[in-house]
Amino acid sequence: MQQGQGYLTTGDGVRLFFQQIGNGPKPVVIPNGFHMIDDFQCLSEDRTLIVYDLRNRGQSDHVSDPS
Repeated sequence: MQQGQGYLTTGDGVRLFFQQIGNGPKPVVIPNGFHMIDDFQCLSEDRTLIVYDLRNRGQSDHVSDPS
């Protein structure tokens, strides 16, 4: 099972932290799901699970809006 993690930069420059588990052809994206990764790990046999932190959460960038 392939695993990886890193950052994806959005169009407005905010970095979102993600973790990837598995390398199957069917992607499953789970927003803000790090606390559920153990429950979903059984899906990684034939799928690629991508779990990411939303803005202002976990290891993703914290953004302040002065307006």
